[in-house]
Amino acid sequence: MADIKISAKPARHDIELLRILCAFGIVFFHSQVNPGHEFSYSSLMFFLTLSVYLSGREPKFPDSFRKRANRILVPWLFWFFIYALVNYKNHVPIIDSRNGNVASILAGPSIHLWYLPFIFICLIFTDWVKARSPGKIVPKVGWFISMLLLASAAFWKPYVVNKGAPWGQYGIAAPCVFAGLYFSTCEIIAKQQRTLMSFSLILAASIAASTISIGVSYLVRPEQLTQAAASSTWQPWSPSDCPGQASVMASKWATKSLNRLSSRRML
Repeated sequence: MADIKISAKPARHDIELLRILCAFGIVFFHSQVNPGHEFSYSSLMFFLTLSVYLSGREPKFPDSFRKRANRILVPWLFWFFIYALVNYKNHVPIIDSRNGNVASILAGPSIHLWYLPFIFICLIFTDWVKARSPGKIVPKVGWFISMLLLASAAFWKPYVVNKGAPWGQYGIAAPCVFAGLYFSTCEIIAKQQRTLMSFSLILAASIAASTISIGVSYLVRPEQLTQAAASSTWQPWSPSDCPGQASVMASKWATKSLNRLSSRRML
C-alpha cells in the first residue's frame, strides 16, 4: 500500500512550545507540590497527542524504527540501569514483579520510566499504519478508535486502573494516541467532514474528562475539589483511593487548546 501523502510544512514553534510546557506540567505533577499538582497530569495527555501529531516528520517505516530506537530506547535503557542501581543500593527490589515480568520490565525500576517504551511502541505502530494503510482510512480509524475508547471508558477504565502499572497508564493514554493519529493525518479529509470529526472528538474528550476523568487527571476525588474550593488546605491523592472526577474547568481548557491546535492544522 502507498504511504499517506501529507504536504510538508515548516516547523511549528508554537506547538513545540506547547509540548515543552506540557513537559514542565508533567514534572510539576511528579513534584507532588500542593495545591493543584493533580490537575497537571493533563499535561501528559496533551504531550502524548502532540507526540503522535508531530510523528509525521520522521522517516517512513521501517527506516523510522532505528531512529526512534536510538532516540527513545537508548535513553530508557540508560535510566533503567541507573534506577536499578539506586534500588539495589537502597536494598529494595530492582523491579516490582507483582504485576508479572512483562509489566515489571515495562514499568521499570521507577514508575516514571513507563512512558518511554509506551511511546516507542505507539510511534512504531502509527508509522506502520501510515505506511501500510490506504490514505483516507487512517484518520478515520484513529478518530473512530479514539471516540470508541472515550465513549466506553466507564467500562474499561476501572479494569485497567486496577491492573496496576503500567497497564493503568497505558489504558488512560490510549485515547490520546489515536486522537494524535487522527490529527496528524486529518488534512487529507474533506474540510467539512474534517471539521465535524474534529469537533466531535474534542467534544467527546471534554465530556469524558469532566465525567470519568479521561484525558485530565484521574487522580482527583470529587471531595477534594470541594476541599480546595472551601479551604487553602489541599489533600493529596493516595494510591489506595478510588480515582474520581476531574474539574470541569480543566476539561474546558483542554477543549480550547485542542480546538486551536486542530483549527491551525486545517489552515
